[in-house]
Amino acid sequence: MISDGFIPTSLENIFKWFLGIWYFVLSVILLIIGIVLVVKRKFPTFYTKRLVGITIFFLGIVLLTHIQTFDRLLIDPQHTSIIRASWDNFLHYTKGDGVNSQLGGGMIGAIFFALTYFLFSLAGAKIGAVFSLLIGLLFITNLSIGNVYTFIKQYIQKLSALVAQKLKTAKENRQENKKVKEEPEISEEVE
Repeated sequence: MISDGFIPTSLENIFKWFLGIWYFVLSVILLIIGIVLVVKRKFPTFYTKRLVGITIFFLGIVLLTHIQTFDRLLIDPQHTSIIRASWDNFLHYTKGDGVNSQLGGGMIGAIFFALTYFLFSLAGAKIGAVFSLLIGLLFITNLSIGNVYTFIKQYIQKLSALVAQKLKTAKENRQENKKVKEEPEISEEVE
């Protein structure tokens, strides 16, 4: 296997130190940078609106992953240093005592979790992660909150009009069926 060598194992561990279970993203980023350098012969620009959105979205995923890891491992961030616990989990993993899933979002996730936990508490950190995901999606799709609100409002109006129409036709059908049942049946007798 390729990851059995010293260099691949070291790179994998360095990437896992940064991003935890999301370590493969760094490999993909380096691959993309390499392809762009070979094809265009210049360094890619990272400060486009879409790439900033992807970065914000990804940081939200890393933060949410780290929060869920702490929840799953039953580590109380109120009584334990988040960065220290993440460091200890990484050391246990490299020694072979731990599993990959306890790495969470790596040290980047630990730093963002410690920062958001200090500023907003655990619930605020979760809300901050979700808002990071939403803001990242807005940047990626180049939509504004007003556009999203207008789209949702129009969709709800169309849906409510459709439901009202269906209810109206159902009511008319029931009344029509009721009239048919109330009319006396005329039977012709053949002699």
